[in-house]
Amino acid sequence: MRSSSKIVQLMITLVLALSVHGQVTTGSIRGVVTDPNGAVVQNAKVTITKASNNSSTTTQTSDTGQFEFNNLLVGDDYRVTVEAPNFKTLTLTDVKVQLNQITDLVAQLSLGIVGEMVTVTSAGAELVDTTAATLSKSFNERQVVELAQTNVGGAFGGGVNNLALLAPNVSSSGGVGVGTGGSVGGQRPRNNNFMIDGVDNNSKSVTGPLAYVSPETVSQFSLVQNQFSAEFARATGGQFITVTKTGSNDFHGSAYGFFRNRYLNALDTRQIEEGFVRQ
Repeated sequence: MRSSSKIVQLMITLVLALSVHGQVTTGSIRGVVTDPNGAVVQNAKVTITKASNNSSTTTQTSDTGQFEFNNLLVGDDYRVTVEAPNFKTLTLTDVKVQLNQITDLVAQLSLGIVGEMVTVTSAGAELVDTTAATLSKSFNERQVVELAQTNVGGAFGGGVNNLALLAPNVSSSGGVGVGTGGSVGGQRPRNNNFMIDGVDNNSKSVTGPLAYVSPETVSQFSLVQNQFSAEFARATGGQFITVTKTGSNDFHGSAYGFFRNRYLNALDTRQIEEGFVRQ
């Protein structure tokens, strides 16, 4: 009996250990390397570098000219370099990695000698994902800070969660139904799911997020609306996913504060009418 009990305990421990790493907080980059005629280039050296900390990974293209980098931290500061004999070195800058998504790159080499380089700036362009049926909307760290959002703990869920209202197929619940986060795809707000860095952030006492994160600490906020993978099996509504910033090689810091006062708000109709009465 003791041995069987120990086996059960070991199995439970392994399951819990696996569940800790179940939530995806990274993205992927893939592409095909071709020559000027459109033929694939085999065994080309492909290096990806994250500019903020200079970490890099190198791989080679396959027999079909394909390459892929998985489990990358989100951000738009990646640089991809492609090298092959008899071709100019191709560098793609400002490549964006989005949460739980695959970024497809076009890497066409030009004929040349060693030392010649071609640099293409992606400028963080948001491309249409034609490889998945998932409906999602992502906001980078600049958008999270600069776009308007209500006070933390507000009626809609507070903080970066309010950015979900800017995504298609999302509307305010209008005070109807239990839960926070708004109505995603016509579902009740209580069906929404909240995560921070892949960790469950759902309050067990009431439906909604347990903790709120300052916009200054957010690297990316994403709302996934449909076609969930197994990692999002908890709820059928919107998946409110927040990823916080990681460190870099530069020493820097910032301060964040939220201030709201009724004297700074625009006057509504009632206040204007009361003002006329007093006069």
